[in-house]
Amino acid sequence: MRNFASIALAATIFLFCIPSVAEANPSAALMINGQRIAGEASLIRNDRAYVPLRLVSESLNAKVQWNQSRRTIDISNGHSEIRLFLNEAFGYMNARRIGLDAPPFLVGSTTYVPLRFVATALGADVRYDNRSVSIRLAGAKPPASASGTATEYRVSSGDTLGTIAARFKTSVAAIKQTNQLKSDLITPGQLLFVPTNSKQPVTNISVPSRGSKTGYGELIEWQYANWIFNHHSTAVIHDLWSGKRFNIYRIGGANHADCEPLTAQDTAIMKSIYGGQWSWNTRPVIVEIDGRRLAASMNGMPHAFNTVPNNNFNGMFCVHFWKSRNHNTNAENPAHQLNVQRAAGLK
Repeated sequence: MRNFASIALAATIFLFCIPSVAEANPSAALMINGQRIAGEASLIRNDRAYVPLRLVSESLNAKVQWNQSRRTIDISNGHSEIRLFLNEAFGYMNARRIGLDAPPFLVGSTTYVPLRFVATALGADVRYDNRSVSIRLAGAKPPASASGTATEYRVSSGDTLGTIAARFKTSVAAIKQTNQLKSDLITPGQLLFVPTNSKQPVTNISVPSRGSKTGYGELIEWQYANWIFNHHSTAVIHDLWSGKRFNIYRIGGANHADCEPLTAQDTAIMKSIYGGQWSWNTRPVIVEIDGRRLAASMNGMPHAFNTVPNNNFNGMFCVHFWKSRNHNTNAENPAHQLNVQRAAGLK
């Protein structure tokens, strides 16, 4: 998470001159992927767009912390960690000091932050329409209201869905429905959203995503890909280089997804992708599940054990996502990580 700074972002930051302090211009309508956010406005100051700090957390799926005594603003998601200082033309991104063209400021009790810098750092894109004086955040999602209160929880060794349910005064059924779990299997480190003091499931939960380019997959960090493509799920693998598709079943896996072809026909398609010979070579793929397309990487070697009967695949194969790790070394696999970026259209 701390190493996602890009050269393109740095270039964007320094393309603009530092503005002088001035009165804010009339507010501009805020659009997120073409949808106007009612009641929210961006301020234009010296041709720079600013948005309320609260909107960053809701619309860009970011965690925001304001320190009153230090007058610092910490913003983070699966891509970057940012620290800004009120009325200061510098900040830190992933522990690296950077210059800002637009320092944060207060209007009444509302803190405004520079839209272009923050949104780009968090993986979105900003477009400014001078005629309509509107802001567009491509790659971000309009905030959705959750149906209840859920606590983000990481599974610990020895946890079961029953013990977690008792701790948060909810039910196993509510946890499974909230997280769309296909079984009771959970693994240490796994992310769960747990309903709090309620036995009703929580809906409209969103997880951070950098978005996707046309023809490619979303770049989603492993902890969130693991939440979407959880144990015992089925999905479709789209091989980026050949264009071929086949169905898969996820057995499990804590550091990455351990999978099998779903049927003998799916095994035959997978083997044809590798030229008729099983191989440890990695390939960029897109995992298609529940209407989403996730950037990933696979190898083509059956290993360990298998659980799917009559699929002609003697073992399992590995599917990696952004920042997933090998099981044996607990370290990221450079070949897989490169292919994940290829599957996202970044390489």
